[in-house]
Amino acid sequence: METLRRLYEWNERTFWNSLTKKLMSFLLLFFIDVVYLGIYIHQKNLVTEALRNGEVSSAVMQRISSGMDYGLSLMIAMTAFALLWNVLQILYIRHLILRPVRIISTIFDEIARGEGDFSRNLPTISHDELRTLAESYNRFADKMREIISEVRKMSVNIAREAVLVKKTVASTAEKATRQGDIANAVFGASTEAIKAIDEVSASAELISQSTEANLQTARGSLGEMFEIVSKVQNVSAKLSSFNDTVGHLAQRSDSIRQIAGLIKDIADQTNLLALNAAIEAARAGEMGRGFAVVADEVRKLAERVNVATQEITDNIGGMITLVRDTQRENDVINGDIQQTREVVERSSSEFNRMVSNFERTGDQLNQIAAAMEQLTATNGQVHEAVMQVHTLSDEVSGSMKSSETSTLTLSRATESVQELVSRFKIGRGSFDFNVDQARRMLERMQAKMSALSQQGVDIWDQNYRPIPKTSPQKYDVSYAAAFERDIQPLAEEALANLKGGVYALMIDLRGYGAIHNLKYSKPLTGNYEADLVGNRTRRIWDDQTGQRAAKNTQPLLLQTYARDTGEVLSEINLPIIVDGRHWGGLRVGCESSVLLDG
Repeated sequence: METLRRLYEWNERTFWNSLTKKLMSFLLLFFIDVVYLGIYIHQKNLVTEALRNGEVSSAVMQRISSGMDYGLSLMIAMTAFALLWNVLQILYIRHLILRPVRIISTIFDEIARGEGDFSRNLPTISHDELRTLAESYNRFADKMREIISEVRKMSVNIAREAVLVKKTVASTAEKATRQGDIANAVFGASTEAIKAIDEVSASAELISQSTEANLQTARGSLGEMFEIVSKVQNVSAKLSSFNDTVGHLAQRSDSIRQIAGLIKDIADQTNLLALNAAIEAARAGEMGRGFAVVADEVRKLAERVNVATQEITDNIGGMITLVRDTQRENDVINGDIQQTREVVERSSSEFNRMVSNFERTGDQLNQIAAAMEQLTATNGQVHEAVMQVHTLSDEVSGSMKSSETSTLTLSRATESVQELVSRFKIGRGSFDFNVDQARRMLERMQAKMSALSQQGVDIWDQNYRPIPKTSPQKYDVSYAAAFERDIQPLAEEALANLKGGVYALMIDLRGYGAIHNLKYSKPLTGNYEADLVGNRTRRIWDDQTGQRAAKNTQPLLLQTYARDTGEVLSEINLPIIVDGRHWGGLRVGCESSVLLDG
């Protein structure tokens, strides 16, 4: 069997290595007819020679010869017809077989090169196995269109979600970083708080000890204050008694003064009587001399009594004055003692309250000390928790960076899938429609750019001149005005024809876009937020998406990204080739959701 198989393969490779050769094998039937015709002619010649040698009559010979010639003519005609029929049959069958086979081969060659047009179906013009083959291929192509469409939808969805996840991851990473910074700050503050709490605890302990000592001192002082109050009250009572004594002394002194006055009056009367007695004694002469002496002595005595009484009165008056002064001063002292007693009583009361406050303060300080101990323990737990938060923040930051890397890898893988499936044309859906529109626009733009270059416009100018007071920074080039005049209308027309189109612009190899669509070419206002959306001309797109679009040389590149204005878009990128040179790229932005219809 192996020998037969090898013989068959050698025969196929050597003689029947194409369908045409296999179909030409049908001509073997014609060659059989030709051989049969040759045999017939040979036999006719033999029969004719035999008849001629047998001396058959010429009439019979003529009839036999005519019949054989007629049969030969029929055989030649049938042979020619068979040849024609074989040739036509070969051409027809070749046409039926080779056309779909070549179409399938072409499609598979395109697929092998990374390109494929599944929008075409094989024609079903026959009613045999070839029709079955064509229908099978058409079902296969339709299934491939469905698969490619679904892969596109999934890739666009994945790309869009990857972009959203990337934004979320970036935001989460930023928040995690901020959380880490806050955790660091809290960690530092917690460390400082621990030190402060230790210091406060130590201070509270010292204050508590000092307060306890002061409380003991205050309690002793309070006892002394109570003793002072008691002594002041005793002094006040004694002063009151002394004041009463002084009052009685004043009354007695006044009585003495009255008595002294009475004595003085008596002395004055005695003196007057002595004077009258002396006068009478003088009148009596010698008889009254003795009486005169007595009267004179009485008068002298009365004068001495009067003098003594006057001294007594003066002394009593001075004493009364002193007693009254003493009484007044004693009243003042008594008032002062009373005020002192009130002050001391108030001070005692205040001191008593102060002692009570000291006691409450001591209790509160004890509570503070206990609370500080609890706070120290709690802050230690907080410190430990902050350390864990700090560690977790670092882990989250690392995970976010890893997630960001994974998301970027996913985005790149999704873009690779999108790039792969975008090479296949399925003939339906917004994606193919927008790609066709972009390619038509590209052809017109390339032709217009070539014409501008031939007219002397330097379309390769990369001498970017900064435009002052613009943010983001804008630049001008020599060909900008010509592009606005001749190419911007093409971009506007293409944008109007796109399904879900957001923008259509062209950028050079360095990402510079001189023009944009009219809705993004509004006059500058000086307001950053307004100009970021309203004027996007004369910019260098140095982001990753813009740079990939600028440098892309693949026939088609599909990117999904988050615009700097916030939208998530899918972008069709086509390389711009002018006069055989790579000028830059065409960027056609569409809403991602629009591309999901196939």
